[in-house]
Amino acid sequence: MENLINIFFVILIWIIAIPTTLSIALCYVGRLSKTATVRFGGFYGQIIFGGIGVMIHELSHLLMALLFRHHITGFRLLHIPRKNDPNDRALGYVNHTWNPQSFYQQVGNLFIGIAPSLAGLRLF
Repeated sequence: MENLINIFFVILIWIIAIPTTLSIALCYVGRLSKTATVRFGGFYGQIIFGGIGVMIHELSHLLMALLFRHHITGFRLLHIPRKNDPNDRALGYVNHTWNPQSFYQQVGNLFIGIAPSLAGLRLF
């Protein structure tokens, strides 16, 4: 029984606690970076300093969507938001549809979502 408890805690720490802690830390650092970019570069600082990264980020989503045979309904690798529109915040996007009956395409949603992380290009 003691062995099972030890295994449980190893799983809890390595599979849940460490990845969760690292994700929170990465998110925090990303937000600080984004704030500094806007502070030093102005409203369009994100586009100026991060435009290429945004394009690579969105391209990774797009390529993964195509790999999993999703139907691309629209995409923009780089979008310059309107300054005074609070609803216009996305720097890029990939819109797609898929067949909910296809297990392959359902699994594809996971990989499409994490594609920038897999490429080491996670941008916040």
